[in-house]
Amino acid sequence: MRQAEIGLDIAEGRPALTSAHALLPGGGEVRLAAGRDTGSTDALFNGHVEARADNLRRLSTWLGFDLEGVPPGRPGRLSLSGELQVTPGLLRLAEASLRIDDTVAQGGVVYRLQGRPSFGLDLRLDELDLADYLPPDATLRSMPMTLLQRFDTNVMLKARRIGVGGEQLENLSLDLGLVGGQLTVREARTRFGGGSIVLHASASDLAGTPNYIGDMQIAEPTPAALLTRLAGLSPSGSEELGALALDLRFEGKGPELSYQASGRLGETAFES
Repeated sequence: MRQAEIGLDIAEGRPALTSAHALLPGGGEVRLAAGRDTGSTDALFNGHVEARADNLRRLSTWLGFDLEGVPPGRPGRLSLSGELQVTPGLLRLAEASLRIDDTVAQGGVVYRLQGRPSFGLDLRLDELDLADYLPPDATLRSMPMTLLQRFDTNVMLKARRIGVGGEQLENLSLDLGLVGGQLTVREARTRFGGGSIVLHASASDLAGTPNYIGDMQIAEPTPAALLTRLAGLSPSGSEELGALALDLRFEGKGPELSYQASGRLGETAFES
């Protein structure tokens, strides 16, 4: 850290940060400027924040984050601005505008500074290709699930396009919570190819043998295209199939899941 400057205001024995500026590794820079008085008696800072980095990977390493599995050159550039409030127990970033490499996001973040690590995200982003930031062999099973026992979170995310495993999820909307190691997907909704998927689910005992329960609705106007996309299959006559509407319910423990399916394929209703 270089050229650090800090401005403090001490009133009735209580310090409050009025301004700050510092240069950081990786071409990083952060600047704080206090805003108007909100009347909060415990605010340590309330104002505007701006931050940037030319090499976010180097800055992240300096901050102690392990990015060994992230592909080389990622993450690269960072720019951030927003309204920041800090109290002894809470950090709140609102009206945030964030850019990392080619991904742009807006929204807010809340982080609890005391007790069990807890945070909330409410973000809207344009495009993100997860392959740019994950190890080449990354899978859901390779994720250390014990990490999900260590923090609580609520996440609301909307994205115009997310790249996952070579597929494109469009108009993604995600609303989930993680409390005490129990994950609740209140709703996940996305466009996939020409169709749509909606998911509601919950999972517990994530660090052991997880218990799952949920339901999924799939609507696909051209099932033949879905078969080709997911399994590389193109059965004879599949192009003549009608639209698919599938309601799938599932429940179980670990890999032992039971399913109930109902829906319609073209003019034919089915149930199992």
